[in-house]
Amino acid sequence: MTMKAAILEAPGSPITIRDIPIPKVGGADVLLKTKYAGVCSTDLKVMTGKKRVDYLDFPIVLGHELVGEVVDLGPKHELFKRGDHLAPFPAVFCGRCPLCLSGEHRLCQGSIKALGYNIQGGFAEYTRIPGEMFDNSRSRVFRVPDGISLKVASVLEPIACCFHGIGQSRVKLGDTVLIMGLGFMGLVMLQIARMFGAAHVVGVDPIPERREMALELGADAALSPEAEEYESQMREYTSGIGADAVIAALAIPEVFEKSLQWVKAGGTLNLFGGAASGSQITIDPNIIHYKEVSLVGTAGYRFQDGHRILELLRRDVLHIEKLIKTYPLEQINEAFNANLRKQGAKNVIAFE
Repeated sequence: MTMKAAILEAPGSPITIRDIPIPKVGGADVLLKTKYAGVCSTDLKVMTGKKRVDYLDFPIVLGHELVGEVVDLGPKHELFKRGDHLAPFPAVFCGRCPLCLSGEHRLCQGSIKALGYNIQGGFAEYTRIPGEMFDNSRSRVFRVPDGISLKVASVLEPIACCFHGIGQSRVKLGDTVLIMGLGFMGLVMLQIARMFGAAHVVGVDPIPERREMALELGADAALSPEAEEYESQMREYTSGIGADAVIAALAIPEVFEKSLQWVKAGGTLNLFGGAASGSQITIDPNIIHYKEVSLVGTAGYRFQDGHRILELLRRDVLHIEKLIKTYPLEQINEAFNANLRKQGAKNVIAFE
């Protein structure tokens, strides 16, 4: 039997829809009937060749953000059952290096496997979840409770990245938070910053629709970096002393450099977006030194955030569904092109 899948043959080539065999399961594997799979900016970087990953295999079915229904199980699988809806975190870490053993799996220094990289991903009608992904010392797969939209559950992994990003930014009660870039991740972090106690949240983005959405989601202000009064607005909204946390939720090195000027003395600048391979930035070290500014990065997610986020989604605390636009698998190139044109906050491939 065959299924339709979106295949990327090589960087720079268009994605093609082909009929390929439905994966077979063995051992502790699980076969999911894919329901939704999100298009990530990392997928775009892989497709265009801007992101080089040593464990990426071509040709590949991309798609590492997904949710699906269990339709088949390997004979050794004992955790889930047919009919369960599962949302996996995509990576399988080594589980043996010092960082994995200390609980910092996202910084794994050993061999890594991941859906959409060297394991066929979710842009297909069926997705095989390898048995090793159910080893809780190396990966996590979550059952989606009843009452949570499967469309929303498909973006569990990027939401977890946002939670980790706010934690890395050291946001606390009463803080002023500045978010540079109001794509999906920026709009989610805006909401999470409020949950962490931020008193003021300001967003920056050149796209009017994104600024409007930020205001709808509770931002105190949403500024355009192209406006003549931008500099004065930034000083006004950061009380002339800067923000406690500035989060560069985009992948533009020039914005990383400029963001440093808006960090308050003793504050934190988080380089949240992953820039293209080979990118470099230049910063004034005296700002770091004399203002005691912390410069941090955020890579990936934390296992422990998964169940917390599912509970927040169950309680409808985060407003996610309004950020999602769906496309059928046959229009996956249109979904990718919409991302490249920065149209929509989150584009998701729907199989239902």
